[in-house]
Amino acid sequence: NNLAGLYYTTGRYAEAEPLYKRALTIYEKVLGPEHASTTASLNNLAGLYYTTGRYAEAEPMLKRALAIREKVLGPEHADTATSLNSLAVLYKTTGRYAEAEPMLKRALAIREKVLGPEHADTANSLNNLAGLYETTGRYAEAEPLHKRALAIREKVLGPEHADTASSLYNLAALYKTTGRYAEAEPLYKRALAIAANAGDPQILRHIQEGFSHLLEKQEKPEAAIFFAKQAVNTIQGLRQNVAKIDKETLNAFQKTVDSTYKRLSNLLIDAGRLPEAQQVMELLKQEEYFEYVRRDAKEEDVMAGRATYTGTEASLDLKYRQIADPMAILGAERGQLAELKLRTPDQEARLAILDKDLEKAGEAFQMVIVQITTELSEKRQDKVDQIEEAVGLQAVLL
Repeated sequence: NNLAGLYYTTGRYAEAEPLYKRALTIYEKVLGPEHASTTASLNNLAGLYYTTGRYAEAEPMLKRALAIREKVLGPEHADTATSLNSLAVLYKTTGRYAEAEPMLKRALAIREKVLGPEHADTANSLNNLAGLYETTGRYAEAEPLHKRALAIREKVLGPEHADTASSLYNLAALYKTTGRYAEAEPLYKRALAIAANAGDPQILRHIQEGFSHLLEKQEKPEAAIFFAKQAVNTIQGLRQNVAKIDKETLNAFQKTVDSTYKRLSNLLIDAGRLPEAQQVMELLKQEEYFEYVRRDAKEEDVMAGRATYTGTEASLDLKYRQIADPMAILGAERGQLAELKLRTPDQEARLAILDKDLEKAGEAFQMVIVQITTELSEKRQDKVDQIEEAVGLQAVLL
């Protein structure tokens, strides 16, 4: 279960699924179908199904976990709230808002009562309820919930936690939607810096695309394209892993992400960069992608395709990676130490050093983001050179 959880968080879904299934089988056989560990296992496997777009498989598992928890633990137990929250999020994603809202409110009420108003799970409920309000256009109700969730996560989990980045992103997205671009920008940049070392590609790709949206709204199309390409390339890594499961799962996952590819393609078309737009849409050919990844075990780790950078974009991406990659290593080490319930004095000292190093690296990262957006906004490449360069790159890929 724990190993599967690590694989799941880092986007290695094909490796996580059989482990989750095996854990569930063991729990059901040894502990029984209504044991707490069994219901947790149901929730975890359902979460993987949800992330890969297999909502029809996730729903009955989430319902079963909720029914068991209400029966065995009671209607006001913290684990019951977790099941309510998980099922409600699925309903929200599939447009069943009237079913989602009372469940989210009930989960929040339980968590505030049982866990307290400043618990990380309480922040999770606040975040999800705010997301529902935002989706249904109730921005005035969503904003204070997002702010409260962010404050809790910063205090309880720390300023560099992946969930903190998620809250920053959500609040920034609300500001962007309501036209408050100046307030959204620093939140996106900070979230991007945290996500760069968090090791969670799902969070990273959402923030990359969200920042691209903001840049488009700010009439910075070249910078918007750059970060949209980053989002697509992050997803490509996830797709490569999903394709190792089966074709149906790849099809389901594709439906959750194809808007990112289409949006990038439209940005490129609007900029007159037609060959690049075509190359991005070629990446969406699921049948060919699936066959490529599955063709030969020796090729499983080969990147099956990426949105191609122009020369200027590639040099800026290199600067981005020179900051982001070392941050990811520091973040992974910090995450391992932070998870320890008991730490030696040496480990505490190392954790303090890592916090300072990550803070400095985060500041440097944000400066690189400013440099990238400024250079792409003020010094646009000659469009003819750009198209010729893209044609050459596309020829190599094809």
